[in-house]
Amino acid sequence: MSTPTLVAHREDAPRTVGAELADVLLVTVLAATLTGVLVAGPALRLGMFLLRVTSPGSVVGMQSDDDFTIGRFTLGGTYNLFLIGVATGYLSCMVWLLVEPWLIGARWFHLVTVTVTGALFVGPMLIHDDGIDFHVLTPQALAVAVFLAIPALVALAGPVTLAWVDRHRPRGHWRWVLPLLCFVPFPPALGIAAFVAVVLVAVVCLRLTVQPRLLESRVGATSVRALFMLFPVSGAIALAGDLAALAG
Repeated sequence: MSTPTLVAHREDAPRTVGAELADVLLVTVLAATLTGVLVAGPALRLGMFLLRVTSPGSVVGMQSDDDFTIGRFTLGGTYNLFLIGVATGYLSCMVWLLVEPWLIGARWFHLVTVTVTGALFVGPMLIHDDGIDFHVLTPQALAVAVFLAIPALVALAGPVTLAWVDRHRPRGHWRWVLPLLCFVPFPPALGIAAFVAVVLVAVVCLRLTVQPRLLESRVGATSVRALFMLFPVSGAIALAGDLAALAG
């Protein structure tokens, strides 16, 4: 049994489900880890530092809503930020592999779509009137911008890194060794990787069965795209409510 490829291959021949799934998982592990270490983790660390610098000194030592100590640079805190970054890298890559076939337009428009969706859907989960973060970190507009920019950046970095890793994937025994080495510094990432693996199994199965027929059907394709549109639209509504609450 063969399946359309989820990632690029030098050969044009169809792949078996097992071979395709193995390739996708290996590429995803590498891409997600790189996204977390090179993009998401540093972005979180830099965002926290920027807000500390622009906020009054009285915030130092306070516990943030996510249980980080504001203004304290510790190895453990930085590691946790990078671990969160790796987890978000997995989610970014997974979502891209799930939705990319349904996106319309050129690739650049696909990337814009997931970037904006990342900001609109994840941003409201981070921005809220409860707690202290958006009341003690100033200026408030900068805090909002930071927590919108980070998910947007990760949403963009996931597919870009996924494509780069796919073009430069390791060969021979390194194709197995490098992904395994990714879990050495981040053992908790095994949990999110297992979840992503289950989702990607479903993605491969869908590409073999339902998806081709849905893509060929105008009603089916439009229905799926409308379903996906609910995420940025609902996020935008939630974000508007959060901003109104903060302004009030």
